[in-house]
Amino acid sequence: MASSSTQSAYRSMNEKCTALSNLKPETRNWFVRVLVVEKNPIRFSKWGRQQKIIFLDKENTSMQSIIYEQDVDQLNKLVELYKTYYVGNAKIKEISGNTPIMAASKHQMILSRSTYIKLADVKEQLPVDHAYELTSFGQFPQIADMHNKQIS
Repeated sequence: MASSSTQSAYRSMNEKCTALSNLKPETRNWFVRVLVVEKNPIRFSKWGRQQKIIFLDKENTSMQSIIYEQDVDQLNKLVELYKTYYVGNAKIKEISGNTPIMAASKHQMILSRSTYIKLADVKEQLPVDHAYELTSFGQFPQIADMHNKQIS
């Protein structure tokens, strides 16, 4: 059970949070509360190792983030898929023309060891189900336009 001072700190943190859609390269002193909806494997590029992570906020806005060589090991262990985090003061950069955009925003976060990243309390976790459009198995034939076809 969280103490009242802990609950107060989280309430204060939530009040300071902004939406991902408000983040621009010139934005300073910001925090967001985001759900990790995608965490790509570490890959190798001509700039060294890197990893991409997709965040989603409560307004269903997504933004990609990237971790570069020197910070990959530490942050890969810290950030878990389907967990909610408070993230703050990462560098925000416009995505260049030849970089694939994997999220709704045209900006991306550059995560580093100096980025504020804190796991949100259990009560502050964003629900995973709002991140995906899920279909019940019973509705699948209608959606797949298979009402008259038998599944064998």
